Amino acid sequence: AEGIGMGWVSIFDPNAFVATEPYTVALNLGPVNKTFNNSASLVMNFDFDNFSIVSATGTQYNKLKALADSDATPLRASELYVAQASRSYSQEVYATSTGERKFDWIVGASYFNDNANSNPSLYASGSFALSRTPPSTTLTSSFTSGATVMTTSSWAAYAQGTYHFTDAVSLTVGGRYTSDERGFTSTSLTPVLRPTTTGGETFTKFTPSANLAWRVNDQLNLYAKAGQGFKSGLFTVVNNVVRPVDPETVTQYELGFKSDPLPWLGVNGGVYYTDYQDLQTTARDAGTGGAFLQDA
Repeated sequence: AEGIGMGWVSIFDPNAFVATEPYTVALNLGPVNKTFNNSASLVMNFDFDNFSIVSATGTQYNKLKALADSDATPLRASELYVAQASRSYSQEVYATSTGERKFDWIVGASYFNDNANSNPSLYASGSFALSRTPPSTTLTSSFTSGATVMTTSSWAAYAQGTYHFTDAVSLTVGGRYTSDERGFTSTSLTPVLRPTTTGGETFTKFTPSANLAWRVNDQLNLYAKAGQGFKSGLFTVVNNVVRPVDPETVTQYELGFKSDPLPWLGVNGGVYYTDYQDLQTTARDAGTGGAFLQDA
């Protein structure tokens, strides 16, 4: 029965199974998750007198079909069906110094291309509105479906060098420049056929790092390091509407030690400080229950 009155809400089907044990959930359908993966890779090594070169090539094809009870209740409140596929290609080439020397180094570049398509369908009934807190008095059912194509073209160049002041003290400094080009084409099929929308954006970032290490003796190492990480911006689809998500940047500082005071005992310790900017988090759409990515 479904009803609203005198401050109470009854939304459960009396014939439905209700979970009564911990860590269990009652669903109104049997979930489906079928995946297919096909990949190939080729790695080539070239050795020279003072350095070596490595080339790594890869390609991958993925396909997914999934049916989920996204409201996780015995009600037929919110159901999601997704059919998607993606094909990607990657290439990386890097060179590293070899042998013992005052200065060790690595330089490289990488390229990645991905083309992904998705055809999600989402059913949301009036029961989902009742299950919300506070419950909605608008009992409407909806069915939405669409088709989206996402493209990614990314390249990066990086370098890192380590200078050994002595046999015990060394400084490592590195950096990476990343450029990600994201694009999309999206079409809403139901409930209203909307014109196809297209768009895209390029996200770039330089991320440095540094590490100072001191080997006090054979049993104790001290270090101090700082670095920055970057997660590209992207586009996420909610109810067949494309929403942009800003890039995420994290900066971290760390002081620590690693020690082996006894042959059978290792003791490590560290202090961290991490600063996130535009943290990307998963949220749930209040109207349909569909999950999507957004900036915190």
